[in-house]
Amino acid sequence: MLLRPPVRQLALLLSCQFGAARRLPGTGCASLRFVTAAAAIRAAVPVPAPVLSINPKLDATLPYRALAFYAISPIAQPDEAVESHRAFLTERGMVGRVYLCEDGINAQVSGAAEQCAEYRAYCHDQLGPGAAPEPILFKEDPCDELAFPRLRVKHRSLVPSGELLGGGASGRVASLQDRGRDVSPAEWEELLAKADGGGEEGGGGGAPIVLDVRNGYEWDVGRFDGAARPSPDTFAQSDEEAYGLPSDPEERAETPVMMYCTGGIRCEYFGARLRAAGFEKVYKLQGGVQHYGNAHAAAEEAPPRWKGSLFVFDRRNTVQPRDKPSPAEV
Repeated sequence: MLLRPPVRQLALLLSCQFGAARRLPGTGCASLRFVTAAAAIRAAVPVPAPVLSINPKLDATLPYRALAFYAISPIAQPDEAVESHRAFLTERGMVGRVYLCEDGINAQVSGAAEQCAEYRAYCHDQLGPGAAPEPILFKEDPCDELAFPRLRVKHRSLVPSGELLGGGASGRVASLQDRGRDVSPAEWEELLAKADGGGEEGGGGGAPIVLDVRNGYEWDVGRFDGAARPSPDTFAQSDEEAYGLPSDPEERAETPVMMYCTGGIRCEYFGARLRAAGFEKVYKLQGGVQHYGNAHAAAEEAPPRWKGSLFVFDRRNTVQPRDKPSPAEV
């Protein structure tokens, strides 16, 4: 393993590069403009290797990729980060949507295979882990055309959260540092079996409650067994009452809550809200339905508890997690 330079030396080096990039616009150094002292400190700490989730059943010879990921990792200067990411993607002719704010990044982009690989490496280097080291989980599909019509990179909320992190009736402000526990696709299957059977989840409590924290029209396209259609008109309106969750503090503490969404980012925000509201057993499907479908495809088995297709926010509109998808499917 290569040893990184001491933090002070690294910070000095990056500050020099930062200054050079500002003096020489258009030299290819724009990606260094938003490097800060905090980023320099993160760079001196070993960063968990990123994870690439793919469906091996898809045609890897197709020229383009649809890449989706997010990271809850503090960004000290989001406006400069926006400029940096926009310059990086524009230079490579990539398209899609990238939202950055103090909380981190939420991105769905498309480009040639090698361009997406470069962007994965760039984000891994620039973002790294936050207070709780977590690898970035990249979900990537081959496709025969660019998945988006244009590029949009903005400083805005990672999801349309509204007052979601207000903590609800508890009065506690939710923290993205306390979002519940990620569960793998295999663990998710085990919890779903307990929800179906009405048995107890490990550690006590009743059968888990399964929440779909997407929009109603997404549920109409496809869903997990046992998940009711979301009643809020928008994700920002999601709260405990909308999902019929218990209001009694003791019951909240004992009730296991499972949740899923397309790629995982919405569960991070709603999981933080539920934890602040007193729910102690919050389980999020790691990487969302996208990673779940990829994991089952890699195991050469059909997702046993998923019904229908998966709505995605790009030109494909829907994909279908299953064991033998067509080249346009996850």
